[in-house]
Amino acid sequence: MVTQPEPLSMPYRAPRRVLLIIALLGISPLVGHASFYEQKSGQFLTIEKEVSYRPGTEQMADWQAVLASKDGWMHQGETRFAVPSGAIQYWARFELPAVSTPRQIFMQTSPWERVEFFIVRDGRLVDRQLTGTLVPADQRTLRISMTPLFNHSGFAAMDLSPGTHTTVFARLTTSQSYRSIRWLRFYLWDARQVLDGERADRIFQGLFLGVMLVLV
Repeated sequence: MVTQPEPLSMPYRAPRRVLLIIALLGISPLVGHASFYEQKSGQFLTIEKEVSYRPGTEQMADWQAVLASKDGWMHQGETRFAVPSGAIQYWARFELPAVSTPRQIFMQTSPWERVEFFIVRDGRLVDRQLTGTLVPADQRTLRISMTPLFNHSGFAAMDLSPGTHTTVFARLTTSQSYRSIRWLRFYLWDARQVLDGERADRIFQGLFLGVMLVLV
């Protein structure tokens, strides 16, 4: 008796719409993560031409020496910041805008690896904050996690008060091994809108993880 060979089984191929759904689910966390940041929800001011800068030296290692120094500063309104190659350290300073009512803001800059902010109000140091792309989250003063990992140096928080004069000094350090610095800018964000945007991104990711758990 001759037995017929069993037909060869063909490998299963998922329909295109199934693959499309899987692909959409796969990129959903990327869409939700840092959505508010990419859309600049809450960013209201860019400070660039108002920034003065100078190279960081051993003589200018302390912020009080920088505060007292009058010479050696270059102003971006006259001399645009030219980014050298390799490891660099610079000091920057600028004034925060005056307000008629109290307001809390967040501030960020380019992806420097280490950024130290010194907030001087009416000639007196009132706050000091640390951010930077290579600064661990538990060492940063403000933790806003729904932001790009290597493209964002982090936020610093500060309060604006009517009738005061606030100057920001920033010590900026980077080796430019991971990301190069293209310009010297500072961005001001509305604190409430940033927190609301981060909360919305977290809710989106929570819903995504819940759907994935149900599917599994």
